Amino acid sequence: LAASSPDNPVTTRVNCLLAMRGESRSESSCIRCGRCVSVCPVGLSPVDLFQLSRAGRYQDCLKEHIEVCFDCGNCSYVCPSAIPLVQYIKIAKREIKLRGITESGE
Repeated sequence: LAASSPDNPVTTRVNCLLAMRGESRSESSCIRCGRCVSVCPVGLSPVDLFQLSRAGRYQDCLKEHIEVCFDCGNCSYVCPSAIPLVQYIKIAKREIKLRGITESGE
């Protein structure tokens, strides 16, 4: 849950806090640096999940164990291309749930 203001309350739905600088960066193409992979606390490849999510390949996201992601935001924070990786992951998880997609394709 992203807070756009320091006046937003911290509730039980908040699983981490990241203090970011005020400057905004514009998103650019992934340079495949691997920083997101190295900071993922559960060993996922956020860049792969991002690309699968963007392509609408939600069943493949399940094969890459997207359900293990707990949306910490580390990947988005370290991305030098300013790609909102965790937002794409959240979209994929929401679509998987809404569509009732399983890894077996049923």
